[in-house]
Amino acid sequence: NGKNNKLSTINVGAVGGTFELKNDSDKLTLNFSEDITGDVKINQTGDIELAGTFSGNTLSLTSS
Repeated sequence: NGKNNKLSTINVGAVGGTFELKNDSDKLTLNFSEDITGDVKINQTGDIELAGTFSGNTLSLTSS
């Protein structure tokens, strides 16, 4: 809808391609429950917490 959303928790399932996320919140928790076989790029304002297992080509995190 064109609006910016603030997300605090994201449950990531299986991703076969590129997963790119830009988020604006104080803290973001990413729960990886399945294999990620592509590249993951996350640009987060605030803290980033990863839970679960990550299996992928590249995990790129940027926090400001």
